[in-house]
Amino acid sequence: MVKKKFKENKPDSNNNNVKEEPLEQIKNLKEQLLRVNADFQNFKKRIEKDKSEWFELAQATVIKEFLPIIDDFERAIQSIEKIEKKDIKKEWFEGLELVSKKLKKVFDDLGVKQIECSGQFNPEIHEALMHVESKDHKSGLIVQVLNKGYTFKERVLRCAKVSVAK
Repeated sequence: MVKKKFKENKPDSNNNNVKEEPLEQIKNLKEQLLRVNADFQNFKKRIEKDKSEWFELAQATVIKEFLPIIDDFERAIQSIEKIEKKDIKKEWFEGLELVSKKLKKVFDDLGVKQIECSGQFNPEIHEALMHVESKDHKSGLIVQVLNKGYTFKERVLRCAKVSVAK
């Protein structure tokens, strides 16, 4: 019977792969961990941004429902101003004005802004309901505001309804 000698696997100068293989794996795992961590951080930021946008959209939806109420208050105040003061109780007029001012302040505090309606017509924030002949205005300029428009945090809630010069 022949006895075979087993050769020991000792690292020598010719066999560096034995040492480098675990080091290379560690390096690859560290890089992978860094990529996964970066992806997770980006995911968290994206979720926070989406959550913020959803919250703003919900707020905008609720605020939009109050805009016709503001319009009605303003119309009521304007019609009362036309009536002689003796025909309407002064207290009613002042009460309507107070409610209107408070409602506008709440909207202002929330970031609701009235759209500017002087100057050139802008289809992104204005809705032209009619074109009118005007000697006092150049073509494309807003002549009259028929219904005010509002924005909420740079988002148009309702376009301003205007008449535009031909």
